[in-house]
Amino acid sequence: MKKAITTLFIFFSCYFSFSQSFNDNYAPIRDYRPDKEFLKSVSSDFDSTRIAQIYPGRGQKKEVKSAFRESKKELLSLDTAKLLMRNDTITKYLQSLVNKIQQKNPLLNKRNFTVFTYRTDEPNAANWGAGVILVNLDLVSKYTHEEEMISTLCHEISHDLKEHVVNSLEESYAITHSEEFKKEWKKMKHSQYNQFKQYEALVTKFLKKDSKSSRVKELEADSLGLVLFYNAGYHAFYAFQEMEKLDSVDNPAYNNKIDYFKVFNFPSYPFKNSWLEEEAEEETIGGGNVSTKWPDSLKTHPDCKNRLTALKRIAKRQNYNPAKPTGINSTYNYYRVKAFFEILEYNMLEYNSGEALYDALELIGMYPNNTYVKCSIVNCLYQIYNGKATHYTSFMIDMPDKKLAKNYNQLLVFLQNVNSDIIKEIMVNYYKANVEGKINDNYSGYIDALISSIYMEQKEREKLIDLYKKKYNDSYYISLLNRKFKPKKK
Repeated sequence: MKKAITTLFIFFSCYFSFSQSFNDNYAPIRDYRPDKEFLKSVSSDFDSTRIAQIYPGRGQKKEVKSAFRESKKELLSLDTAKLLMRNDTITKYLQSLVNKIQQKNPLLNKRNFTVFTYRTDEPNAANWGAGVILVNLDLVSKYTHEEEMISTLCHEISHDLKEHVVNSLEESYAITHSEEFKKEWKKMKHSQYNQFKQYEALVTKFLKKDSKSSRVKELEADSLGLVLFYNAGYHAFYAFQEMEKLDSVDNPAYNNKIDYFKVFNFPSYPFKNSWLEEEAEEETIGGGNVSTKWPDSLKTHPDCKNRLTALKRIAKRQNYNPAKPTGINSTYNYYRVKAFFEILEYNMLEYNSGEALYDALELIGMYPNNTYVKCSIVNCLYQIYNGKATHYTSFMIDMPDKKLAKNYNQLLVFLQNVNSDIIKEIMVNYYKANVEGKINDNYSGYIDALISSIYMEQKEREKLIDLYKKKYNDSYYISLLNRKFKPKKK
């Protein structure tokens, strides 16, 4: 009965969260971190798994135990860094999907699976052992159907069932402690020439053995995951589609051309075409020089084409219907869009300013009246302006690169072409046209303070914190203003 009530609570909390409209504004998730007691309970599961394992030798036992201790520490460090999500609508939704998979598969009875959302713009999902699954925020934004995410979750659950984490640790230990490895390592250490090249060759040789084993594990998880997916009542078509998505998941979720003249052209400060032109004579952004095809070695999920072929072969053998089902589940799109906004929030907080501005410009094209995005554009420009003025731009903005997606690369060209004075003019003009006197909330008050600060001496800026407290008193933005405007204690 208690489990049924919990399931209903998750369902209704997810359902009523749909009341938030993305057209006019967005309220970022603030209270998302796991409860300390819950995190402590999950951490103890790592200890239980570590103790329960049977090891063939003392050295291997020590190695595996150490690895599980490190996993536990890393999970706690992610929480300390405020990158671990649990008490939020996105993670509750993902957990409800795992619960559904579990209910439909008797094989998963009496097992505990805990989902966390990892706040990062790297698209991935991972099983950490001990029933812990991390789904990266960026991956949520890359899928378009709930079934694709469920297929991924089935895959990660399968890794846990097969105990692949422990197996991988044991195999890595066996490789690096084999007589063959020790012999070649000793030979390399006593060599007088090209030790670095010999080391690279040695590591590459033995990594091939490890990667071959990893590919086998991926195929095993794909195979069992497909069975779990089908048992949960889903069509094989979406498992195939998920694998196709994974092959290109490293590309940006957005593919819309940014209209810089529409966003940044002002009567008092016209936008210039020259700001978008790449300096190299032979290659220009306008000429379409940017390749969006990533080499397989750089992908988060390599070998997807081979895995898809194997998946279809398994589905055929199991007589799973490969046809696309009729009807569309629209639930997932809400969480996907929410992930777009949360990635923007993450990138701004982490000072990934080029990526954040790209997110904001894409979102303003989708939601032109969204006040949160308008304020975020000013916020990003402020970060970039400060970065250029203090010569920290290289830490905040990527360099243009042919391997990057065309639209993002064009933004990077623009940001490299303009100096701090141009960014300042664009920022102030955009603020006056879209934020000043038009928006009145906690975030816009924070933006007002940022713009006011550029006309003040450093010692005067601390007054802005008190002014903000009197009018809005939002603890989150007060903490950001303190970080920016209060002098650091020596």
